Amino acid sequence: MELSRPFTCTECSQTFTRNENLERHKRSRHGSDSRRPFKCYTCRARFTRKDVCKRHSERCRGAFGRVLTVPGAEGEPEQTDSPETGGGTVSQDSLSSEFMINHSESFIAAYFECFHSSFPLLHRQSVRRDMPKLSKQILVAIGILYSRPRHSSEEDADFVLRQSQTLWQDGQEELWRLVETDWREIRRTWVMQAWLLHIIYGAFTGNATHFDKAKKMLRWVVDAARDLGLLRQSVFTSTTRFHDGEEQTLHDHWMSYVESESMKLCMYTILFLDSHIFSPCNIRPLTTPIELDWELPLPGALWEADTSLSWAQRLGDEPRTLYLTRPQLLAALKASTMAAIFILTSLESLVREFTRCYYQMPPALADPNAFHILTQSQNRQVSAALRYAAEIITAQLAQANSSNWHILKFADRIALSVKLALCKPDDLLIGGIVENSVVAGLTTATHLTLGLQVGARRSLQNLLRYNSGDDGMLVFLDDLMDVLSSVTSLDKQDPLREVPWATVATYRILLAIWRLLRWATGEMRRKAGSQTTVRSRFEASTIVFNSILPARETTALGMTSDDSEARFMETVLQFWKDRPVWSMGSFMTTVLEEIISAGGMAYEIKPRGYRPPPSKMPETESFGWYGLGSMGIGMALNLHNHLAANGLPPLRYSNRTLSRGDALREVGGLPERDFETLVLKSTIIFTMISNDEVLESLISKALSTWSGALLEGKIFVDTSTVHPDTVARCSERLAKAGAFFISSPVFGASPMAAAGKLIFAMAGPSAALEKVRPYVIDVMGRSIIDMGEDVRKSSLLKISGNIFVIGFQELTAEAQVFAEKTGLGTRQMEQFISDMYGPVIESYSKRMTTGAYAPPLGTPPGFAVTLATKDAGHAIRIAKENGTRIPTIETALARMEAAREFAGDSLDSSSVYGAARLEAGLPFWNENSRQSN
Repeated sequence: MELSRPFTCTECSQTFTRNENLERHKRSRHGSDSRRPFKCYTCRARFTRKDVCKRHSERCRGAFGRVLTVPGAEGEPEQTDSPETGGGTVSQDSLSSEFMINHSESFIAAYFECFHSSFPLLHRQSVRRDMPKLSKQILVAIGILYSRPRHSSEEDADFVLRQSQTLWQDGQEELWRLVETDWREIRRTWVMQAWLLHIIYGAFTGNATHFDKAKKMLRWVVDAARDLGLLRQSVFTSTTRFHDGEEQTLHDHWMSYVESESMKLCMYTILFLDSHIFSPCNIRPLTTPIELDWELPLPGALWEADTSLSWAQRLGDEPRTLYLTRPQLLAALKASTMAAIFILTSLESLVREFTRCYYQMPPALADPNAFHILTQSQNRQVSAALRYAAEIITAQLAQANSSNWHILKFADRIALSVKLALCKPDDLLIGGIVENSVVAGLTTATHLTLGLQVGARRSLQNLLRYNSGDDGMLVFLDDLMDVLSSVTSLDKQDPLREVPWATVATYRILLAIWRLLRWATGEMRRKAGSQTTVRSRFEASTIVFNSILPARETTALGMTSDDSEARFMETVLQFWKDRPVWSMGSFMTTVLEEIISAGGMAYEIKPRGYRPPPSKMPETESFGWYGLGSMGIGMALNLHNHLAANGLPPLRYSNRTLSRGDALREVGGLPERDFETLVLKSTIIFTMISNDEVLESLISKALSTWSGALLEGKIFVDTSTVHPDTVARCSERLAKAGAFFISSPVFGASPMAAAGKLIFAMAGPSAALEKVRPYVIDVMGRSIIDMGEDVRKSSLLKISGNIFVIGFQELTAEAQVFAEKTGLGTRQMEQFISDMYGPVIESYSKRMTTGAYAPPLGTPPGFAVTLATKDAGHAIRIAKENGTRIPTIETALARMEAAREFAGDSLDSSSVYGAARLEAGLPFWNENSRQSN
């Protein structure tokens, strides 16, 4: 507390210079409700004046990012500090079920056995005796996750998983209701702990919807902690359990310590989760370690003491940790693994932030390998801190047992991660790629490791010549091999007891090893034709190759480079198969299996005896778009904006000329290098292309590149105008691979596409149509014409509609040439067309009179003559096949072909006007069009 403001309010974080100011504040902000008739419906604070309340409410809504709705004033339940009543209103359907009654204790025991030993957020001895229902609910939900892999049948495992998800959903909804009633409830220790555990569950279950809810909860609690002063130990005052003058027993002192230490751990956990949830996605953290002004956690022996007496006996030996000299601080780190983990997390955040800053500055080509803006002396300080921490952790690991092995191993992994970040920055970070969940971030990191996308903006010339950063990883080779050996041998570790952030940290190290192996094998291939020398045996690539493979398999020496990569991919796949507790495991197993079934991306890999399982549709759809012409770009922008507004994954896009999608990239769209990659990363793929040949070639690429297991369940939506036979062939070919095809040509010009007012004629499988419909109506189009399941019908309707378009243009061109030749005048004719036939026919006339039928070279036409020629040809052939003719379209087609022969392809479909002028003895160009080619 600052000396100049010694008086602190016990109800909030405000401090004052004079006691009378404090008393006035208490009366106005925390006094009788009758004296304060105006209430803030976000935090429920009351005010004496309406204008003050209005200003506060506006700030309050902005601060918490969520407009909280509060029940009516009448009948509001009275809030107490008793944990038994504080979280009483929970889902009775979940907690009173026979399943929960019979198994809740075993699930809570699983929580403390598996999760608590790796992250002791709760005080085991006090929580087990006095547990609010909301706390019990989330402990059971997490305990179910750790118990689920041990169930004998898959049906039983799925059942308990659904129970777990229901408990989490009910719990997080009840927590929101609790803070909606009074947002200051978050100061209560058990509420804060339950809140943080719900964040952990939602962030690491793999479900994008859960992750989004967890992210909102994290943002809210960070804002609340700031506003309440919880991030500062000098401001925080725990709720006292005792009255003045009341004698306090040893047990009372112990419980006071527990309450204070619990809030301390909660504050550090907020920073911890902020880093370990957001960094895999490359999302900027909400906080910085500088904001947190608390002592480090006290020794773990104090926290885990069984009785007040054993706690008191250990109390005298505790090292204080605020503003310590180095020897004392090292002693504190040795006494508390949680303190070491929090410090290492802060170091990791520091390195990431400075690296991010460096990559936001203009490239310094003279120093292409400086991956961050830390000076050499600062680097030495970070390295020294890592060295001291690593020495402490290594010494403790040598004596670890099953109860503390996992938490120490995670501390060791995060220390190595920071070392790697100093040498080799995260690909997502330097590539500017942001993902929407932990699983999505890990998936993208995997693809980047396999070289599917260039992840570096700097040092491009250096990368093209030689990647010197990889042989620099030799410094960490021993540490990397220790991780690899630990993963492949189940000595002390039990993967089923691993906490999710430890899994993420380990996998990111495995990716670094994978990248190093790929570099080494590439170097060995490159030098394979040269003569073997003594020196070549000691080159970096040879050392790396001969270190990684024996670390994985002692019989691997002498293995070829291709086999080595295949074997290592098997190791990575098995790593995820061994970790099914959190849903990340099953998601990432699917990702790795898809990569393997696709040929390992960069090389053909088929593990022995591998059979890819049936592909499953993810719970959250991901969208792709190919074709960004004048129509496609407007439609794609509308779809992306809709996805962004609803918190869905951003639209991925590709195009023959990728720069046509710059407008999409500026608003958050994700470019993909080709159609094949777009298909792999999307579940619903829209296409808007120029002709039948392009559509069939795209479908062929997808079918020839990816297996049926990868394409199964994907939906292809073509919005182009193509022949009915073409869409029928595409639909049949995709159906054989288990994919769906929707033929959905659109009616309207590019301005209507940009405005989202197109008309869609949709035909295809009913289930696929229902899945796509919400992303069309009021997004890209104003209506849908349902053409049933026969995809030929929608194509026929589109071609029939274009008979009107091309026919009206032909008639309008003839009328305007007639008006010009007779002296009537094009202006008067155009006014008659507008008054008589409306804006649609008038727009065709304006294309002619304004010269838009022959736009300046380099300016795209509204409806290109090449496309109109194709559509007219389709209509004429279909008519002939069915025993009829359309003479008007035949005339229009002949004139469009004459126009193309005279003026080239840079023409609009209304260029029939130019050809009609030539036939009448007038120049092809009018006074408003371009005058030549």
